[in-house]
Amino acid sequence: MSKYIKDKENRLYEYRKELASLNNEIKHFEVTFHHTEKRGVRIVALLNNMYLLNEDGKKEFICYHTWANMISNVTKDVFKHINNGELKEGQQIKIRAKVKKYTNKKGQFNYGIEIKKIYW
Repeated sequence: MSKYIKDKENRLYEYRKELASLNNEIKHFEVTFHHTEKRGVRIVALLNNMYLLNEDGKKEFICYHTWANMISNVTKDVFKHINNGELKEGQQIKIRAKVKKYTNKKGQFNYGIEIKKIYW
């Protein structure tokens, strides 16, 4: 399970240690969609309650939330479903994503995902 650790300025943040073991792997997840946000030139999605979907059909809890980059065709698909009213806050979706390590503006390193495909 994720744990909360302190950075060098003594601020707590959720460290996603389960994602660390999956770094640079492409896996299937079940997540709860929260919202999208523009960060510079890219669009990111906030996803809650992230579960890894194992090959045997079982779900394994990974973390409470994560930020997800989206490749361009996924971004277009997400906004098409939002505008049609088919994708709403709190809706569960299944995705295929690559786990990636990143460092945020505060200098905190963590793991997030890059969405490759959303299964509607």
